[in-house]
Amino acid sequence: MKGLLLTRFERDMLEKEREMARSNGDLDLFLKTSCILRVSEGHLQKEVAEMFGVPLRTLEWWIEQYRNSGIRALVKGPYPGRQSRLTPDQKAELARIIEEGPEKAGLETGVWTATIVKSLVKARFGVSYGARQIRRMLRKLRFSFQLPRRSLAKADPKKQKEWIERDLPEIEKKVQSDNGVLMYEDEASFQQSGSLTHTWCLVGIGCEAKSFPTRKSIKAFGAITIGEYPKWHFRFEKEKFNSDSFIGLLNQLTRQYQDRKIHLVTDNARYHKAPKVREWLKGKENLIELHFLPPYAPKLNAVEYIRKKTKKTITHNRYFPKFQDLKQALTRRFNRFQGNLASMRTAIPHFA
Repeated sequence: MKGLLLTRFERDMLEKEREMARSNGDLDLFLKTSCILRVSEGHLQKEVAEMFGVPLRTLEWWIEQYRNSGIRALVKGPYPGRQSRLTPDQKAELARIIEEGPEKAGLETGVWTATIVKSLVKARFGVSYGARQIRRMLRKLRFSFQLPRRSLAKADPKKQKEWIERDLPEIEKKVQSDNGVLMYEDEASFQQSGSLTHTWCLVGIGCEAKSFPTRKSIKAFGAITIGEYPKWHFRFEKEKFNSDSFIGLLNQLTRQYQDRKIHLVTDNARYHKAPKVREWLKGKENLIELHFLPPYAPKLNAVEYIRKKTKKTITHNRYFPKFQDLKQALTRRFNRFQGNLASMRTAIPHFA
């Protein structure tokens, strides 16, 4: 039999609940909402039951529950509106502990799971919750299950702040006084075997990204000017990053900007400060000056964002059967940066 007509608002609410159930791993609620949405599209209940592998009478019961009490009737366990057994102060303390991380709480893990939080709440507040209730509570406290961003443990926030507030404005004044050009430089390697990142996959099935058993990679220097019209420069390196290859890049840049002094911002790689580089710089004070970022501060380097966008569009979840295929793909991407001002600006919004 057929039988469920939903308003646009009701469909939107069900679809939202289904996506939340998918992201939280709540397969029971995901199944119920999926079945009800399919019936509301005009499919026979018998067809939907067979499609999802549930008994017809069970599906009919879910629909009847939804008709009578809405989405809350589909959720297992206590009614979501039930009064919390944790006080507001206890919830605030729990949120602080979660934000600081498991290791700060004395646990030998770097990952919060619903089971671990459940044990924490029991030990600290003497209140027992189920894992489903813990996940619901964490969502209400504005937490979600996600992939953390990496941060460098040796980074110095104080030095980074000084760079932003003191050093960079002084460099910009020099650039203006010299009628020069402000440029950021960095190096990156791109693997022939590709790289992995999140993507949408079927629940319970997942997806695969093909790989390639090789350690070959393409090494590339990159430099980008900062100003009204940012410009991208790149150089592939055949061997390895060292003082000789870095000097090769400096020669390339100074040839292209003979009439303007380059103020080049780079990181603290040893070969950037090597004696051979310092010797090369002698007598070229009117052509180029190097400025060094605080240690372990890639976010302050504009080229880092170009690298991330390149990997996202070129190497993530892909592999290259031939080494030349990777080089051609990178060349096309880099040339696109050179000819597309808007694309570069969107890649470096904090600098452009």
